[in-house]
Amino acid sequence: MATTDRLPSNLLRNLPAIYADDPYLGQFLLAFEKVLLGRDDDVAYAHRGLERTIDALTDFIDPQRAPEAFLPWLASWTGFALRADLDTAGQRRFLSSIAQLYRWRGTRRSLEALLKIFTNSSPTIVEPRERPLHFVVTIALPQRDAAVVQRQIAIANALVVMDKPAHASFELRADFPSMQVGVSRVGVDTLLGTGHKEQ
Repeated sequence: MATTDRLPSNLLRNLPAIYADDPYLGQFLLAFEKVLLGRDDDVAYAHRGLERTIDALTDFIDPQRAPEAFLPWLASWTGFALRADLDTAGQRRFLSSIAQLYRWRGTRRSLEALLKIFTNSSPTIVEPRERPLHFVVTIALPQRDAAVVQRQIAIANALVVMDKPAHASFELRADFPSMQVGVSRVGVDTLLGTGHKEQ
């Protein structure tokens, strides 16, 4: 094991000189140095030391530098869960944008951006004059796969419910490729009765 100034533990430098000659104390302090300071030696230890972790604490709140396992917790700060189908780079992009978007929560701007991120579509939101405190959301889904379309509709509905003002009602419409005679299969690439939902 490499040592500095022939001392088994560098922590001995911080103690009164009377302790520097105690070989037992020098060996005893090695464990504390490893855990607290992240001593560089040949002893295997899963963590990098508390001091180094604290020095890098800002990495944990930066979506671009945070450990991958920490990303879901960052998402929870803004009340969201990460999409399971997003790769790590996509999750980091989402977290980078959602923190800025959070201040617009409950507005049309926020809802449009969220739907665009989560459904990969360009939604339109219309507020009919004849129905105050009501709006209509239309999302265009290019997918023909019925399971994917149903999942996207469920995601969009959950996002609108979560982001809309509590006193407002809404109608969700989904536009997706329609049935073609001779080439469509109900439940496989064609959905019946799922393109319109009002709450």
